Amino acid sequence: MNTLKLLTPVKIYKNTYICQALARYSDRSYCKSTGRVLLTLLYLVSMFSLSAQTPRRDSGADGLKEIEMLTIGQKVPESFWTYKYKFYSNGDTLIKTLEHLKGSPIIFDFWASWCSPCISSLKETNAFIDKLTEKGNFIAVTSDRKATALNTWIKQGLHLPTIIEDKILKKFFPHASVPQIIWIDAEGIVRHQTSQEPLSQTNLNSFFAGQSLDLKAKPVFDKNLPVLPGIQADKNVLQCYQLVLKGYQDYLPVAKFSRNLQEGYFSTSFVNLPLITIYRDLAPKLFSAIGEPFFRENFQIKTDDSIELNRPYTLDLIVPTRDPLSMNKGMVELLNAASGYNAGMQKETRRCLVMKRIGQIPQSIAANGKLNRSIDWEKKIQLNNAPIAYALGILSDQRLAGKYIVNETGYKGKIDLNIRVTNDLDKLNAQLAKSGMKLENAVRDVNVFVVQKAKGE
Repeated sequence: MNTLKLLTPVKIYKNTYICQALARYSDRSYCKSTGRVLLTLLYLVSMFSLSAQTPRRDSGADGLKEIEMLTIGQKVPESFWTYKYKFYSNGDTLIKTLEHLKGSPIIFDFWASWCSPCISSLKETNAFIDKLTEKGNFIAVTSDRKATALNTWIKQGLHLPTIIEDKILKKFFPHASVPQIIWIDAEGIVRHQTSQEPLSQTNLNSFFAGQSLDLKAKPVFDKNLPVLPGIQADKNVLQCYQLVLKGYQDYLPVAKFSRNLQEGYFSTSFVNLPLITIYRDLAPKLFSAIGEPFFRENFQIKTDDSIELNRPYTLDLIVPTRDPLSMNKGMVELLNAASGYNAGMQKETRRCLVMKRIGQIPQSIAANGKLNRSIDWEKKIQLNNAPIAYALGILSDQRLAGKYIVNETGYKGKIDLNIRVTNDLDKLNAQLAKSGMKLENAVRDVNVFVVQKAKGE
């Protein structure tokens, strides 16, 4: 079978694309044009199936008792109140149960630090929460680690209580995307499961007062199916699928995920995320695919069009390949075609360091095949079974070499490093010599990922 190439969209007039579908070994094809959709579907005779995933009972392997998923109309179990949760509020982190909330309504707002609609909604709630006239409990919930969650909370000036590092509530209320809002009345009955849209001062006052609300349920989102609704494609025969949507799609969540496919297939999805966020996610993957470390300065934005860069886009992809370089380049090209940007890898002349080979580089002999690391920036760094690009990333830190490092060793395997922290290049090289390597100052053309407007746009 020939190597698959991503199809190039044909722009027929402003914001409108000819969209193609191909069927190998068949004469059938389908074309559709739309003002906001770029779509490519391919069907092949050799098919695969996307396994439907259903919520399962918790195994208890993490020390928790078996947790049953709760649905609308069900009453929360006693264990819901007695589990211990990690709260953050007004600068304090506390471990406590929900028992003190029994008998009063609760609204849980599931969020993530990378979810811009989550943050926008929380800021709106934060602005009116103290103006409520009825008593109730509004609690944000995230699985983010403490440092990430608190950094977001403090940066955004939020004073709402939030549960962080959640492992429990997401099992009671599993969800494929955020924001996810759960409404529980004073009797402990789950009344609603919605998006962030109904979160208004009026609705919160009414719900906390015990009034019945007619709220639109959040649509069920099955990430195993194509994102675009209305596609009459049997998931058991879908072989290759490409989709770009421009603008916020109110019937879709805000999410980033990969599908669990059989060997030989690649899938990734960005749903309702800012264009610049998707570019930022893809750039490090391109560097990793060519075996180079990625640094913040390797990502450059050469446009002041903040409105377009922050416009939500949806990119959904399923293709029969596992080549990360071609797939990530293909996704950038799809975004470029839909957005009018010319983002991608370019060369830039820069003063840097080059890693030279001065002897035999011992290959890692780590038994488990996994990266093992012990990093103490006050004393020493120990890496075992580290990709050389990862090791160069560590060495480029200001506390060590302090410059971008180009790998000219020709070595692409994994290495072990055991070095004491020093920013003295001679002392650092004395340690690297034991691994058959040396750093030298140089000027080189290095790869950078540049986001800029295409010519003529």
